[in-house]
Amino acid sequence: MKKFVLFFAAAAFLASCATYNVSAILPDKSVNMAQYKTYSYMDIDQSKLPQSVSIAHVALIKSALDKQMAARGYKLTTTGTSDLLINLGIFLKYDKEADATTTFNMPGGWYGPYGYWGPMNYGWGSANTHVDINTYTTGTLLVDMVDPRKNELVWHGSVSHVLEQATNQAKAEENLDKAMVALFKDYPVAAPAK
Repeated sequence: MKKFVLFFAAAAFLASCATYNVSAILPDKSVNMAQYKTYSYMDIDQSKLPQSVSIAHVALIKSALDKQMAARGYKLTTTGTSDLLINLGIFLKYDKEADATTTFNMPGGWYGPYGYWGPMNYGWGSANTHVDINTYTTGTLLVDMVDPRKNELVWHGSVSHVLEQATNQAKAEENLDKAMVALFKDYPVAAPAK
């Protein structure tokens, strides 16, 4: 029984750590996404990036996205025209969260199974409240795929809680890879099973 409880607690913890809010839309259901073979990225205006996002962050995002596209048979092109243009949108929202903890200090002794034990102090007691205010960042990544021949949006996806601050680059890459797997889970062209 203890093993089951420990397994359940560990599974719940891991599930809570890897939660992404994902939205994917295929605006025109008649579009066959398998008809596209190549893709490239639209230019990113550095002046429009959020202040805490650098070109290095964008490179990590593109690397994670490239893995998902390659798994579905798409080829990245850097010269000439491509079948799909990918536009990335990066939005950061800074929020604060307050956690309050109240500690009650009661006078005298304690209550036990046989009633009140301890000195007969009938004071009022006290309570102390400690408030922790934490600032956190919620990052949302938007991925738009456009057919340049028709100038039409053919697929849109967004994933939230993907651009949170990571302690190191390896953790950031791992977080982005997991987010892209979640984003492309229901993509019209499936990745081959491993």
